[in-house]
Amino acid sequence: MSAQLAAFKRRTRRKPLAACVAAIFALSAPAAVHAATYFVTNCDDTGPNAGTLRLAAANAVGGDTIDMTGLSAAAAGCNSAVNGFASWMTVNSTVTVAGGVTINGPGKNAFAVSALVAGGGPAFASAGALTINDLGVKYGNRYAAAGQYGGCINVSGDLTLTNVKTLECSASANTGVARGGAVFSFGGSVTATGSSFINSYVQSTSGVARGGAIFASQNVTLIDSTITCHDYGGGCTTTSAKSGTNNAKGGAVMAYSGHVYASSSHIYGNAVVTGASGAALGGAIYANTYATLKNSSVVSGVASTQSTGNAFGGGIYAKTGVSLYSFSIVDGSVAYSKGFEKGRGGGLFCSTGQIQVKYSVVDFNSAQRGGGLYSQGGVWTKYSQIFGNYATNGGGGIINKTAGNTTIQGSFIGSNGGQGYSGVDHWAGGATAVTIENSTISGNTTIGGANAAGYIRAYTTKVDNSTIVYNQGHGTVASAAGLYVGAGNAGSTIELASTLMSGNTNDSGNDDLFVAGGVGGVTFTGSSSKNLIKNPGGGVPGDTIVGQCPLLHPIAFGGMWQFVYRPTMSSPAIDAGANPLNLTSDERGNAYLATFPPRASGPGPANPTPVPDIGAYEVNQDDIIFDSIFETCQ
Repeated sequence: MSAQLAAFKRRTRRKPLAACVAAIFALSAPAAVHAATYFVTNCDDTGPNAGTLRLAAANAVGGDTIDMTGLSAAAAGCNSAVNGFASWMTVNSTVTVAGGVTINGPGKNAFAVSALVAGGGPAFASAGALTINDLGVKYGNRYAAAGQYGGCINVSGDLTLTNVKTLECSASANTGVARGGAVFSFGGSVTATGSSFINSYVQSTSGVARGGAIFASQNVTLIDSTITCHDYGGGCTTTSAKSGTNNAKGGAVMAYSGHVYASSSHIYGNAVVTGASGAALGGAIYANTYATLKNSSVVSGVASTQSTGNAFGGGIYAKTGVSLYSFSIVDGSVAYSKGFEKGRGGGLFCSTGQIQVKYSVVDFNSAQRGGGLYSQGGVWTKYSQIFGNYATNGGGGIINKTAGNTTIQGSFIGSNGGQGYSGVDHWAGGATAVTIENSTISGNTTIGGANAAGYIRAYTTKVDNSTIVYNQGHGTVASAAGLYVGAGNAGSTIELASTLMSGNTNDSGNDDLFVAGGVGGVTFTGSSSKNLIKNPGGGVPGDTIVGQCPLLHPIAFGGMWQFVYRPTMSSPAIDAGANPLNLTSDERGNAYLATFPPRASGPGPANPTPVPDIGAYEVNQDDIIFDSIFETCQ
């Protein structure tokens, strides 16, 4: 037999043998194990008796379900209505379940598990991931001198909550770290949908306090959820993270290494507070990377330190970026420190990335610097309102400091106040750029500072199709209540096109516009043209309308939370502007009837060719029925 033939026979003999072995193993393999469901039928907590939560927790393994949906006040041992729950049970020690278990209840207001653990402890704990649906959890309180985590729910893995309500949960420590007043996830993320976290706190006497309601090692996602101190009409405290001498972070939420995302969610009345030598970061939200709000609100957050330490982000603190969009609101939040200018970003603070505010509102927040928002990596607002914010030492509305560009599109920056610079303060210098287009900056005031509307130090500045009016500054230095542009670097330029400035007042007398060093210091670009500046403090582009009253109607609501000034039909701003950006709509977002509607007849100057108006408001003849209001120029 040849060697080749022998090798062929050996190969053909192996094939059926391998097939036989595989078949034998297939026949002997155990059948697939189906996930089990363990039903809880009573509220007995004396041990693993039939129908108890203890028995279900002892038997359930990963993939199993603990079913509590049949519990009510009628079930054996269950309690009647209290604290907004229709029924509840008490657990005298923590219920520990295996990782990967799901717990289903009859509804977050229908039934609650109350943790009355001797010496403190959470209601539920798991060494792995845990899912809880339609259940209330209350009164979990943990204390340990060396540190404590997760007042009501403590897991090592991902925690998924759907229609869950936690009430009055806390974690506190003496010298150690306190994390996650209501829920704590070690090594994982927390996702909450349709859930409520009420009256939660973390507190440490001398250690760090993190995440008043929620702490996650990775990310936190809130969908249609609330974190607040309000519930069933009883006493209302503040969800908070407090430290006596150390740092406090995330009054409501802390994502230790990841991001925070909130959609259709509302976070109200949260605080981070620290005493001597500590920093308070993120009155409501602390994100180690970025924070995003979609159709959500952060209201009445507080970042406060009684020392000279940093207090950053009364509403939100994030390192790499903050994004508000789809009609989100950050309102009434405060950043306060005893240190000079160390209370920064009353509403929003970002340490390295960009703050984006799109179709949203940042209003009535306050800080020592950056009452509305404080960014160290850039700002972009689009069709938004930065309104009524206050700063004691500069930047009532917006501060962009250190790096990044500032872009304001179709936005209203109004009624911000305080010391220093009240509307827009860009002091990044270097090669940075400032762009203001299709926007209104109005009603901003300073008490002891000069620049009320805009203070800019950038390499390039572009202001197009905008309205800057009725800002008030108080100061004796050469400056302007309207717009001050200083050299950010050698060769700095400004493009000023189709922009209206009037009615700004300042003690120095340079009311509407001041370009530091005159035209030789910051040069106007060749595209600068078609402006109306009633009272400039220095050089202006050659075709600028100077000294004329723009004849504006009083400020009025223009839609999308925008407030605008409409020129009367006899205003010199009508049909005198330009459109260097090829805009298709004005600040209101209203599309032009044509590229720009001609005015061959009807009220206003006859102009058969499409020419834009100066400023952020484009007057359409079809909008004009009667026009008899005339401005009294200041």
